[in-house]
Amino acid sequence: MERAELKKRELDFLNEEKKKYPQLFERIETIDNQEFLRDYGIYIPGKEHFPKGRVKVMPSDFIVEETTSSGNLCTIDFPDDKEKDKENNTDGQNRMSGLNSPTYATLVKCGISTIDAIDDMTKKLGLDPRRHDEIGYAGIKDKEAITAQEISFRNVPADALKKISSDEYFLKDIRPGKGMLAKGDLQKNRFTILVRTDELGTEETATTVTNQIRQIKDHGFYNYYYLQRFGNPRLINFVWGVHIIKGEYRQAVEHYLSYAAPRELEYFRGIRRKISSLMSTGKWDEITKILEPFPLIFLNESRMVNHLRAHPADYLGALLAVPDQVLLWVYAVPSLLFNEKIAALLERGEQVPSSLPLVLSENPADTELYREQLQALDLYPLRFNYLRPFRNIYIRHRTVPTLEPVEFHATDIVPEGMLISFSLGKGEYATTFLSHIFNLTAGNQENKNKDPKNENSHVNIIDCKNILEGKNMQKTLDFFAKQINKNQEEE
Repeated sequence: MERAELKKRELDFLNEEKKKYPQLFERIETIDNQEFLRDYGIYIPGKEHFPKGRVKVMPSDFIVEETTSSGNLCTIDFPDDKEKDKENNTDGQNRMSGLNSPTYATLVKCGISTIDAIDDMTKKLGLDPRRHDEIGYAGIKDKEAITAQEISFRNVPADALKKISSDEYFLKDIRPGKGMLAKGDLQKNRFTILVRTDELGTEETATTVTNQIRQIKDHGFYNYYYLQRFGNPRLINFVWGVHIIKGEYRQAVEHYLSYAAPRELEYFRGIRRKISSLMSTGKWDEITKILEPFPLIFLNESRMVNHLRAHPADYLGALLAVPDQVLLWVYAVPSLLFNEKIAALLERGEQVPSSLPLVLSENPADTELYREQLQALDLYPLRFNYLRPFRNIYIRHRTVPTLEPVEFHATDIVPEGMLISFSLGKGEYATTFLSHIFNLTAGNQENKNKDPKNENSHVNIIDCKNILEGKNMQKTLDFFAKQINKNQEEE
């Protein structure tokens, strides 16, 4: 079944459930303040004085455009007729260069993660889902955003790519390329973001924001791994990573399937509690029935459970069924320790070095730096033998800067809040940068697309790039209208 049809069935089911149990779908306001972030190793001096700001109220509020390793900017612009004519001339080039030469394209997406878009294209192109080298990309882009990035296809002709359609993404700039893209094959990302806030009206708040921006311009910002690194909204994936590093595969699987996180909707927390009660007796068939209405929301859970139905004791096999997720969980562990190291130094008033190594390294000096933290997790001495089955996880020496500069492009104050355009190097989080200016919030799902001052109004869709750069993005906004408005449609 096509992803679009699965998504529709899933949303229809949820809408009916919401009518029956509206109280289970209430989402309280959350705020990423100093107290909350400290649990993830994030400490930002002066944060208690920052105004509240809301990002990703609409996907169109958060635009990410990748600059490739060759310096080309992948834009979210909808292709015009001239661009389409160029693509129509690529078939002959593909035949001349041979199918062994990769085909490149720009993936523009909205309301879908990079991994899910790759999975969908894999199915539509008839590629082997067990292989993870037939579609290459440099980085994972945000789900609730409009993003553009370069991707490569192995042994896929251009005309096959032109036939792919989805209301969540489109492909453009289809052309022959050289070599498959790998993670990290980019220069930077350009962000155009609307931070919705009504707290910029006072002189005190305006001064705080101005001073923070000046500070960042002069010195950069602390390069913390932000919450999405830890699996928003559950924010606990490093626990599963620790279990996997220890070889506690069963604990990783069971905790992943059953943990009901505070920021999850109560409806889904209830589903996880049901799963927990059934796991202890190995009732995988019954768990499958519980997950059946949610083929996308619980996609990875279903893959694990389906494996365990056939192989009840094979928890390693269940993890190998979701290798991309395991990669994120394991890499979340060094990310957390990196954050904690910076925060501890700042809190003690000590000098923060310009860079720190990550702990997943065979260099003894790298792991020794984190000795106390590893001991607290019962991971010292650190061994990697239980990671060997996961071939996509690399153990190597790597250092990460602790401070990062920001390339500012433009800012503007609008009635809805603050518009800001900037570029960050690869691997840096826009939300980390923004958290040095605002206390980021998320609100009640029922009201997040409404003006907080007017319960009956809908939030305006803002063409951010048009305001800041004079580039009209209306065609792209029209293409993704269903995704941009999906929360309003679900009410």
